[in-house]
Amino acid sequence: MDYIVADDILIPPGDEAHFTEKTLRLPWYQANPSTRPSLPAPLSRHDEGLPDDGFVFCCFNSPFKLSPDIFAAWMRILSAIDNAVLWMTVKDEDARANLRDAATSAGIPPDRLVFAAPTDRPTYFSRLALADLALDTFPYGAGTMASDSVWTGLPTVTMSGDTFASRMCASVLAACGVEDTVATTIEDYEKIALTLAKDPAAMTALRHRIVSSKHQSGLFS
Repeated sequence: MDYIVADDILIPPGDEAHFTEKTLRLPWYQANPSTRPSLPAPLSRHDEGLPDDGFVFCCFNSPFKLSPDIFAAWMRILSAIDNAVLWMTVKDEDARANLRDAATSAGIPPDRLVFAAPTDRPTYFSRLALADLALDTFPYGAGTMASDSVWTGLPTVTMSGDTFASRMCASVLAACGVEDTVATTIEDYEKIALTLAKDPAAMTALRHRIVSSKHQSGLFS
């Protein structure tokens, strides 16, 4: 390929030598539409098998992005929030069983993992509105999922690393002025997630910041 589209977060100035392509810089690397599919009737947590009064962490990234280190971090987060569940999209039954076994080994009851069935795109956006906080994967993080979460006002915690694929979500969050949910270590990643989960007022304020800034950033232009 002749060019790679990036921004200053994905490829910091001076890092161009690590790419065979020529770096083509935009203010933000993603080019997102200014509209989304019309949403169906609002979903309820009950419809999706989620607790009505519990805290819902979610990760709708592709399952191949899950790594042992990030899953272990998720289990530590769940262990610190008694009424929390982790909501994921994992179609394969063997994969679901393996994740339940991994949760059990970490001391987390397997029913605290909730798996969403495949659905259409409008329903998928409605689902995002049901979650409280999205947890990104590492070292291959969210790209499209990050901008989808921002569109619905869903706060997201990510960890930024040394690679393009580990900085995509950080780029999207920076575009909306919420760099404070970008960690650089696994310890900070867990700390940010737990701090937000224990502070409803901070969560509400963060949602408002995302919603008010998403159209001003140029991310959806």
